[in-house]
Amino acid sequence: MKPSTLVFLALLPICVGAHAQEWKELDETEQAVLAPWRSQWAELDGPQRDRLLEGAERWQNMTPDEQRQVRQRLKAWEAMTPEERERVRGRMQRWEAMPEDRREQLRQGWNACARCRRSSANS
Repeated sequence: MKPSTLVFLALLPICVGAHAQEWKELDETEQAVLAPWRSQWAELDGPQRDRLLEGAERWQNMTPDEQRQVRQRLKAWEAMTPEERERVRGRMQRWEAMPEDRREQLRQGWNACARCRRSSANS
């Protein structure tokens, strides 16, 4: 699978209420971003098209730096074994099930730890 294909798969939230259009109904920008799926578009069901359209919109709204970060993360994902990917999915499910206040505590701790590592590396 191409990295550009995986970028969208990694970014695709479920989009409720979007319109699953025919390829010819997409605007030029959407067609350009979704070009890897052109040959398969007619076979995709409505929810798949909706997710791809939502992912394309998110991609277009990213800064070049954000797009670069996504590409880097995708390379790391592609390098993982199926078992590693499954562990990552499990961690994400636990993270998403966690109360927001607990997630914020963990983020703050991680950020503080990252600042400590950066300052010691610069010493």
